[in-house]
Amino acid sequence: SYTYNLPRATILSDTFEAFIFFQALVSIYGILSLSVVGLLVRTMVLTNVREQTRDLALFRILGAPRGYLFTLVAVEVATLGAVGIGVGALLGQLNTNTAIVPFIAQQAQVPLTDVPLVSAKALILSIATAAVVLAVSAYAPARRAASTKIMYAINPGVAEGLGLDDLAKLRDRRVDLRIFWSG
Repeated sequence: SYTYNLPRATILSDTFEAFIFFQALVSIYGILSLSVVGLLVRTMVLTNVREQTRDLALFRILGAPRGYLFTLVAVEVATLGAVGIGVGALLGQLNTNTAIVPFIAQQAQVPLTDVPLVSAKALILSIATAAVVLAVSAYAPARRAASTKIMYAINPGVAEGLGLDDLAKLRDRRVDLRIFWSG
């Protein structure tokens, strides 16, 4: 008769189910957080575009194509995203290595070297996910900036009304089957 005492294996087997639950909880929290951040970025950039409508219209008067205005807003969001993602990744790694990993090692009663650090694959995946959320959040404000009418620079009050482009769209209007079937 032999007696085995494997504290590490016992701890790992006992905490497996708790880890799976905790991982699911963290994943849901991460998805919700990214969604909220995406909405906040979209709202912030859309507000910025609305405040700068007159400036964007002046760019159009000076000959800037619509694609330039789209790119202007996209580069603004990309710059904010690069700074935010960079600082967030650095602070996240610092927090993980100095606080979270020592806490896990202490709770599991294992040496610090037995707790794995964040992998490069996980870091790259989180950076790519944040970049996709930023790109999706910036699309609608960039489209709004690109569709700025020249009339906003001349007479902003009239620009909200119907213009010649709008009348042409009304004249060429066709039946929208999506509205028909949804009704």
